Amino acid sequence: MCVAGAGEFAGRIARQPGIIVWIVISILMLGVPATAEAATRKLIGSSAAGDMVMLLQSTLPLVGTVMLVTLGFRMDWWERCGGPFAVLGVIAGIGYGGYLCGLPTFPEPMVVWPISNGHGLWEMLLFGTVNQLAGYLNLYGITGFSASIIAGVYLGSQAHASWVATMKWRENFLEQLRESGHQSPRETRRRAA
Repeated sequence: MCVAGAGEFAGRIARQPGIIVWIVISILMLGVPATAEAATRKLIGSSAAGDMVMLLQSTLPLVGTVMLVTLGFRMDWWERCGGPFAVLGVIAGIGYGGYLCGLPTFPEPMVVWPISNGHGLWEMLLFGTVNQLAGYLNLYGITGFSASIIAGVYLGSQAHASWVATMKWRENFLEQLRESGHQSPRETRRRAA
């Protein structure tokens, strides 16, 4: 589970203060936000009909949720962090959170399966996810719901492919630097002095 390794990870970060800067720079170099944006633009730009663009814009919450779930499956996040609990939590949490914040394209969850205090966590997550997905289906219709699922899976797969390609490029770049004997400016000044 993720929780077991969290304390060890936090301890490592506390002992190495420069690691935070390295993590931020690595995330910016990998371009995860830019990758997601580029994949979205590619999908929307490649659609011929203006109706499809409007449909995807109005169903963006479900597209984003499915994209995140697909990317999580491809990166094995869900296996390491709670399995089905995490997936159901993401789907229900994003939907309920957007609805409670009053965002316009987040639907009100329908009550297909009522949730009561007598249910355990597993049942509450399962029932909440089914209710949220029923709300999406009710608001978007079968066409919008289906298009959202397809677009989300496509975008999640594209984000994963971009992630893998970027990591391979980064590994090759670092290997070339090691082979060429590249030294940092600090090491060069130290040897010159």
